[in-house]
Amino acid sequence: MAHRPLPIQQFPDMALMKIFGLMKPLDVVFMTQTSSKMKTIIRKNSRTRPISMMLISDAKGSYVSIMWGESVNTYIELIVSRTPCGYVDHKDGLKFHPKLFGCITYCTGLYSGYCAIIDFLNELYFIDSFSIDCHWKTQKEMKSIVQYAKTVGLKLDYVRLIGSLTCKSENKEMLNECKEAGTVYLQASEICDFNDLQVDRLTLEHPKNFGVNHLLTTLRCKSVILLDAYLPPDELNEFLHVWKNGNDTFGYFELDRDYDLRSVIGGLEATS
Repeated sequence: MAHRPLPIQQFPDMALMKIFGLMKPLDVVFMTQTSSKMKTIIRKNSRTRPISMMLISDAKGSYVSIMWGESVNTYIELIVSRTPCGYVDHKDGLKFHPKLFGCITYCTGLYSGYCAIIDFLNELYFIDSFSIDCHWKTQKEMKSIVQYAKTVGLKLDYVRLIGSLTCKSENKEMLNECKEAGTVYLQASEICDFNDLQVDRLTLEHPKNFGVNHLLTTLRCKSVILLDAYLPPDELNEFLHVWKNGNDTFGYFELDRDYDLRSVIGGLEATS
C-alpha cells in the first residue's frame, strides 16, 4: 500500500514548534501566505524564540530589519503607494513579495505600513528588542509609530536619529518618546537639551551649536560619547568638575578629539 504524505498541519504541536524554531524568520513569514489555516498554526507555534526588530527609514527607503538569534538580518522593504498594489490597511491583508535577501510589501503610508507589520510580527514571534533608525524627514511619522508600538507592549531598545526637525518643540517631543530606550544615537542633531533623558548610553555625533551648557544636561544618562565635536578645554574642565562634585548616575564619558590633558583635568585632584 502506498503511503500518503502527512500534511504539515497534522503534525503534533511539539514537532511544529521545533520545525518553525529552525526556520528563518522570512521563511516563516512566507509560510503564513500559503493559507489562512497555516497562518493560524504558525501563530500558535512560532512564538518560542525571540526576535529583534528594527524600523529603518532613510534616504534609500523604508525597511523592517529582523534578526533571529545569530542569523543574518532579513529585510522587509516598504514601498509607499497611493494605489492598493495588493496591500490592504489591515494586518491580515499584508502581501509579501519575495526579492533577493528579503521581500517587499506595499503600503499607503509609512504609519499604516509599519504598524501593520508590527502587528503581524508581534503575533508570529516574541519581539524582545525593538529599535528605530530614521532620517529627520520621517521623524514625525516615526514618533507616532513608536507611540503605537508602546501600546502593543514593545519596549524601545535602540534609537538612531539623523538630523533634526525644523521645529525645536517637535525635536523635543521626538526625544521624549525615546527617553526609555537603552541607547540613543543622535547624528548631526540640533537637539541640545537632554534634561529628561535617562538612558544607558547617549552618543552625539557632530552635534550642532553644542556647548558645555548642553553637555551638562546629559548628566542623568549613565554614559555619554561625543564624536566629531569640539569643546574648549576650559569648558571640558568645567563639565568634569560638575560631574565629580555631585552625580552618582553618570559613570562614563568619551570623546574622540585630542586635548592637552593638564588643561582639561586641572583641579581634579585624586581622592581615595
